[in-house]
Amino acid sequence: MAVVCVVGSKESGKTRVAEALIGALVRRGLKVSALKKSQSAASLDPAARDSARLKAAGAALSCCAGPQGSCLFSDPVD
Repeated sequence: MAVVCVVGSKESGKTRVAEALIGALVRRGLKVSALKKSQSAASLDPAARDSARLKAAGAALSCCAGPQGSCLFSDPVD
C-alpha cells in the first residue's frame, strides 16, 4: 500500500490536484481511497463537499473528517 498526501494553503487547488491524481491512478488499474480533513463540520450532503468531487474522480471511497465527526461516501454494497 502507498500513501500520497496533497498539502497546501486554502484555495490553492489541492482538490483539483487530488482529482487528477486519483483519475491517473485509477486509469492504471489501482484502487484508490481519499480522505479529506476539514476544519468545518462534516456534511452528509455529498454535493456540498470536496469529498464528492474526489469520489466522482474515481475514488472507491471518500471520507471527510472534521472536528464534529466524519462522513464516508462509497459505492453501494451488494
